[in-house]
Amino acid sequence: MAELMRTALILSNEGIATNIFRMTLQCPEIASQARPGQFVTLPPLDELTTWRRPFTVYGRDSERLTIVYRVVGRNTALYAQLTGGREISLIGPLGQPAVINPAVKEFWLVAGGCGLAPLRYILQRIEKTAPEAKVRVLAGFAAKNEVFGHDDIDASYGRGTFKVATDDGSYGFHGTVVDLLSQALRERDGENGDTLPKPEELAVYTCGPRRMMAAVAAIIVGRGSTCHALLEARMACGGLDACKGCVVKTTDGLKQVCQDGPVFDAAKIIWEE
Repeated sequence: MAELMRTALILSNEGIATNIFRMTLQCPEIASQARPGQFVTLPPLDELTTWRRPFTVYGRDSERLTIVYRVVGRNTALYAQLTGGREISLIGPLGQPAVINPAVKEFWLVAGGCGLAPLRYILQRIEKTAPEAKVRVLAGFAAKNEVFGHDDIDASYGRGTFKVATDDGSYGFHGTVVDLLSQALRERDGENGDTLPKPEELAVYTCGPRRMMAAVAAIIVGRGSTCHALLEARMACGGLDACKGCVVKTTDGLKQVCQDGPVFDAAKIIWEE
């Protein structure tokens, strides 16, 4: 499926947590083709920036798609000033979509900060592909003021599915999302914690800071379960396979996040880099 470049209409662009924004764009041709795990790019608004910025899809329908982003610099600060009714160029969908195994009995989505964005769309696809599967979402944030996603995720699977950890203990579990994951696995497995599960019993998707994902992968792969990691990378070419700047080392050789990812088998990633 070839990527498209279209002009999108900004329908809304609202703050949903401290420095976290949710933008909804009307662009039927791209929205209707986007799959979980894929991403789109927006043009730079800062005159000192030359490359487009990648954003994974938070959700979509046949007409619209939504992205979530954090304001971290001048360019994203300019995105935050955009208002409904304006137009902006959009390229996508880019990357390979996540594959959901309908035979899996339980899915856990483990996010760090804005890493929750692509996992929410994967959650929507799980709901359709494996409707009988159990789902749990674990998300880590620095503090309560950065927490988002409750309303969107509760709407799909009901309250209790979404568990939050904060580094400062101001909301939910006091600790990192990796700590929360370890506790949740102990509670789940009980006396069977030393028994390796069957691969189809539990599949984990994780997205967030690289160190966090490496820790999640070590836990999940180490216990014999399947772990998929959604990697982020700078892409000077805007994800069009021109700059080779998003290379990741794997046991299968060098791969590109923009073309081979962003979803990878976490067991094959060489995390030490």
